[in-house]
Amino acid sequence: MYLNSNATPRHDINAVVIQAAKSATQFIGLQVMPEFSTDAATGIYPKIRLAKGAVLKKSDDTKRAANGSYNEVTRSYEYDTYDCVDRGLEERIDDALAKRVKRYFDAESVTAQLILMDIMRGHESRVATTIQNPANFNSTNASVAYTEANVATIDFQTDLGNALERLQLKGVEANTLVLTLKLWNRLRRCSRLQTFLYGNLPSGNQRIIRPDDLKEPFGLSNILIATASYDSAKRGQANPSLSTIWSDSYVWVGNVQSGALETGGAGRTMVWTEDSELFTTETYRDEKRRSDMVRVRHNTAEKVIDETAGELIATGL
Repeated sequence: MYLNSNATPRHDINAVVIQAAKSATQFIGLQVMPEFSTDAATGIYPKIRLAKGAVLKKSDDTKRAANGSYNEVTRSYEYDTYDCVDRGLEERIDDALAKRVKRYFDAESVTAQLILMDIMRGHESRVATTIQNPANFNSTNASVAYTEANVATIDFQTDLGNALERLQLKGVEANTLVLTLKLWNRLRRCSRLQTFLYGNLPSGNQRIIRPDDLKEPFGLSNILIATASYDSAKRGQANPSLSTIWSDSYVWVGNVQSGALETGGAGRTMVWTEDSELFTTETYRDEKRRSDMVRVRHNTAEKVIDETAGELIATGL
């Protein structure tokens, strides 16, 4: 692992940071693209694609010929690559400030937590951009745009069912659905989805749709509601300008796996462990300015490893 004699890994405050990170349940990036540790910053690995690799090819004739030979098939193999990028932030803690606030909180630990949230937010944004990208996964328009005006006619269950059928054709068993909180709050009020899940209920007896209610009917294990947001206002502004990280323009459904790449799944967060952990916290002293510096960093690549393992529903928003 990378070592700098002027920077001290701080596992004591890192423990505090990681504990804080686990409470940040708004981040779903690592659930969609799980961590994969690698000892190489850049790498290449073989890839057998659906078409060129003839993975689902139906052979015309498998009967042995009269001369004793069998029909010979051919397929091609390709290679894919990844390239981890070093990312991080650091913040200065002035000695006088640290002494001033120590009766209220530990400036070092709080600063490390806040920097970690910034780093995690950046990772969340990269995962969202990667997953909700029609250049990476096939995208099909919703049968009816998911607008407020169309609440009575939105046919989400059919759109989702069709997406699952497209995945099945590619030999993919979907286990995860990802959509924003805004979309979820709208879809759970749709009368057609209510009827699909619960049947025709008497007026006034409608049920509140919960995420788990979608699991069994569609064979899904994970319903992830994306709630993470970011402030686009310049630093130091009195009022924030808040937006959601995940887009309302797409619903994603697909297969998510962790562990070795050969287990498949849509993608991974590649982490170069020779340089850093998933999130590495360090401190060093800037004596010239009577300050301690706190740094959080990681060396990662958010990589799609199987573009057939997901489908996008374009919501029309």
